[in-house]
This record gives sequence, structure tokens and C-alpha cells, in this order.
Amino acid sequence: MKHLTSVVVMPMVLALASANCGSTGSEETAQPEANSQATPDSSQTSPPSMIVHATVSLGKDHEVRFVEYRPGMVGTIEEGRSMVDVPVLTSEVTKLTWEDQYRHFAGASAHLPKAMVGALARVAATPISTISAPPAAADTQNVGAGPHFYNAGEQAWFNATFCNGASICIQGFDFTNMQTPFKVSHASTVATIGVEGTSNGTFQNFYWACANPPWPFPQFCAWFENGTAVIVPGHFINTSVSGNGSWFFKWELRGGGANTTVSSSANF
Repeated sequence: MKHLTSVVVMPMVLALASANCGSTGSEETAQPEANSQATPDSSQTSPPSMIVHATVSLGKDHEVRFVEYRPGMVGTIEEGRSMVDVPVLTSEVTKLTWEDQYRHFAGASAHLPKAMVGALARVAATPISTISAPPAAADTQNVGAGPHFYNAGEQAWFNATFCNGASICIQGFDFTNMQTPFKVSHASTVATIGVEGTSNGTFQNFYWACANPPWPFPQFCAWFENGTAVIVPGHFINTSVSGNGSWFFKWELRGGGANTTVSSSANF
């Protein structure tokens, strides 16, 4: 999914999007700690720009996935049950390097999958680009209209668990939008859909990229999808993203059905 600021050079946009797709390469099975299970993964349900290289199982419906959003940008995605599973992708963990995050969950002596080694090599090889700012927004956050239940149920749990000290915390109904007001080198986010939801939702991450085609074409910029996580009602998604350099990011939480409570937060 792309939101374009120019329509006169669509072939160049498509070329840039194609360049962001990677391959899984070879993968290995790690040796996890006794209470977790780590396995390489190459999910075909992920968008082509995001590849899951390994998964650590922490119990029923609770796991941490190690993903390459695009060549040069990696991160983690934790999925768990709201008010049941204790979030493990904490701020202390996200401060670790990607490979140390993997060993934190899979075990200190766990062998790093070859696919993750390849992803780290692509991060190191990615040049730091000068990126123009996206169009100024009236607000970097908004949410569907409705009561903000900060003192009841899942939203109270979310507020107490994920909003203390967060750069952005937003709660309401149906959807949320968040965007970094400046370029950041890394970010972590959390999103949840209330258990009353009637369908799965999605939590999409976008990054802002610009291209300078040959004369006489002008520079153009666009929001490019950087990966989508599915959220089951009553569950939370905890993500991190980092790369070589700094970027503008935005996140869109959608789905769950009408009048479903939603919450999201971001740290950067």
C-alpha cells in the first residue's frame, strides 16, 4: 500500500518499491531455552517487503518474531493475549542489538540463523540517505470518535502497561493513526484490539522515502508499507524497527469491527 505525493512518475515509484523486497536466504533452527521454542520462519502470508526470519514461542498465543521489514531495516514483533500474557519486548530489550534480542529469548548460546546474519549484513551495507520531510500533518495522532475508557478493562490495562512515558499513547474506537514528528533511528510500538472485536485487525507500518530520478523528472516522495501485523481481538502486538540512519515512520491500526475499542502507543 502506498500513499503518493506525485502521480507523474509511477514507474519510478514501482521500481523503488520493488527494490525494497528481499529474500529469506538459508535458515537454521536455533537451540532455545527450556521454556521457549525458536524456529526459523519464512511466512508466505507476510507482505513481500517483510520477511519473518525466526520465531521464538513463549507459550500459547505468545511469541516473538524476528523480521526484516525491507533490506536494511529489521525489527521484532511480539504477539500475546491482552491482560493475560506479560509483555516481554520491554524498553530494556528493544535497546539491545537485534542479534542480542534473539539470544535474550532463544538462549545466550543460541546459534543465530543464517537468514538473520544476512539481514544484518544488508543493514550494514545500506547507505544513509538524506530524506525530505513528509507533508506537515495537522496532528501526528488521531483516533476514531468515541469514549476513551482509560479506567476500564483492556484499555485500562493497556494504559497502565504501555503508556507510562510513551512518546504517543492514543485510545478510542475503530482505528488509530500515529506518526513520528521527526526522523528517528529506531522506534517501538504497541497496538491492541478489544476482545469484543468481530474480525481480525491490522497494524501497518510505513516509512517515508524519496527518489531523485534523472532530469527532467522532479524528485518525488511517498509513504511505503514497511510491514503489516495481524491483530486478533483480545490480543496485542508489540513491535520494534531499526535500520542504518533515521526515518519518518507512521502506523495505522485498522479493523476489529465497528465500535471496537482500540489502543496504540509509540516510543522513539
